Amino acid sequence: MKKQSSKKKKLEEIIKEKDKIIEDNLNQMKKIQADFINYRKRMEKEKEEFIKYANSDLILKLLDVLDNLERASESGDEGIKLIYKQFRSILEKEGLEEIDATGKFDPYYHEVIAVENSECEDGTILEVLQKGYMFNNKVLRHAKVKVCKR
Repeated sequence: MKKQSSKKKKLEEIIKEKDKIIEDNLNQMKKIQADFINYRKRMEKEKEEFIKYANSDLILKLLDVLDNLERASESGDEGIKLIYKQFRSILEKEGLEEIDATGKFDPYYHEVIAVENSECEDGTILEVLQKGYMFNNKVLRHAKVKVCKR
């Protein structure tokens, strides 16, 4: 009887050990599964970011064309004005926006090209020499400006 009781206890201990191993493996599997789900979400987000900014090099190259079209449209030719508006509209739909270059100089958005001594507050933008643009809320090209310095 004692032998049977001893065997029963040993079997119960073995079963407990196996249950513990199963539980540990199950927990490890759940952790790996959660890590994989998080990895997949992160990859999707990175893919979206890549696609969102993939065209920024092309847009940057087109900015000089946009500047030239704007200058040409100021000469009065209606056809060029229409082309300029259409071109600008397409770029804006893709995420391009002009940087406001009025008021106070901001190094995040503006690049100083010239300084003029004048009767105005230090750091005030006097003239925009070349427009700046943002693409999908990131600075693509800084506005080149002339600022006031006393």
